[in-house]
Amino acid sequence: AVRAAAAVLGSLIPGAGVLLVSFLNGPDQAWMPVLGVAMAVGMGAAAWHQLGSPLVQCLRHGESRLRIPPVPVYLGQPSLVEFETAAELGAPELTLRCARESWEGSGKHRSKVRRFVQRGRAETHSQTTNGFQLLLEPPADAPGTCLSADPSIYWELEVKDEAAGYEALFLIPVYPRPVLR
Repeated sequence: AVRAAAAVLGSLIPGAGVLLVSFLNGPDQAWMPVLGVAMAVGMGAAAWHQLGSPLVQCLRHGESRLRIPPVPVYLGQPSLVEFETAAELGAPELTLRCARESWEGSGKHRSKVRRFVQRGRAETHSQTTNGFQLLLEPPADAPGTCLSADPSIYWELEVKDEAAGYEALFLIPVYPRPVLR
């Protein structure tokens, strides 16, 4: 909540600065207040888009967390994790997927592109007092998490419930099973 308020307030400061400069420079620059207000509104809308919607969801549903056992999730092996939330979810839609991020283009036109390269199995195992126990199983032939690679590879779990207006995304550490010698 504090971050969102700081972002909205921070977006208004450049507009206020332009207004102040226009009043100090005199009446010949009467267009400056209009520019300042337009900048403040635009930056406020951008801050709301980035932070406001998650803030509203957090205020409505409370904090959610995913508790993963101390052992990471291994490729090809089912793992139980606990999803805790204060939201009243009916039957959440679960999506376990492997994402690969890479840079495309060059110069000013360079952008980060996220592609989903593989899906795993994710289903509700049982309901708990604080949420759900989930069964996650990434396929055995999928790549493991490697954030330092170029392109970086990671697994994420998306939890959605359209009826409750709930959506959350969690990073999942998924690794190949170690070979014992």
